[in-house]
Amino acid sequence: MGRSLLDFLQQDPKVQIHLEEKGANVNIVSVRAEINLGEIFIQSGRFNRYEFGSFNVENIITEFSDAKFSSFNLNEKKMNMIVSRYCFQHLVDPLGTFVQVHSLLKNDGWLFFTNFFFGVDVSLTEDSLSINFSKRLDHTLEMLDYTDDPFLMAPYANMRKHEIILKKRDMPCQLPFSYLSLMSIREELAVGSKVITAFHHQKEFSKVFQRQDLSRGSIVGKLELYEWLQNNKFMEENESHFISISEN
Repeated sequence: MGRSLLDFLQQDPKVQIHLEEKGANVNIVSVRAEINLGEIFIQSGRFNRYEFGSFNVENIITEFSDAKFSSFNLNEKKMNMIVSRYCFQHLVDPLGTFVQVHSLLKNDGWLFFTNFFFGVDVSLTEDSLSINFSKRLDHTLEMLDYTDDPFLMAPYANMRKHEIILKKRDMPCQLPFSYLSLMSIREELAVGSKVITAFHHQKEFSKVFQRQDLSRGSIVGKLELYEWLQNNKFMEENESHFISISEN
């Protein structure tokens, strides 16, 4: 993905002019987890591309603070934008990884990601967790609301796939979940690890989200972000059915 983004930006003359006028550089950090063992740093004009790997994505904060990356100062820098395509669904601990990724964003930074699943126990006991787990697997929408960030989510195929945009506000991500156990996942669920971390939910689930008709082609989220995207011509008006989650 980092290579594709670099090619796209280098082919846009407006980007080149803007960087020259500002005297700015673009840093593109690609995390390819354990599969990348090649060259870490590639420089091309005003673009610096980093290809990090050979570690588990769930340990991203620890790895970015490791001595082997000290020359890149990643433990001191925040990102303007983070993109994750079909990654969270493959992780053993997607929720913990989400919190780490959220902390890597600058204030007003953007997070674009797809497909997010985590297990939740709503009845306090592990025995009931095994019974209710498959029915309560996906609480992505409520999790996003707990961040207090403006967000939009486009669900597909009965909530089995999502495309999500989130704009970080100036506050830490505090979610009312605590670790409970590891659970095996049914083969038909889109979770690559086949094992996922289950959490205990420390609050009442919102009945607002349970009543939403999240059908294919709808968008649900915060009105302020929906209007901002429309006003800045990133989204056409009436492009799809919008369901507004009330601002807190």
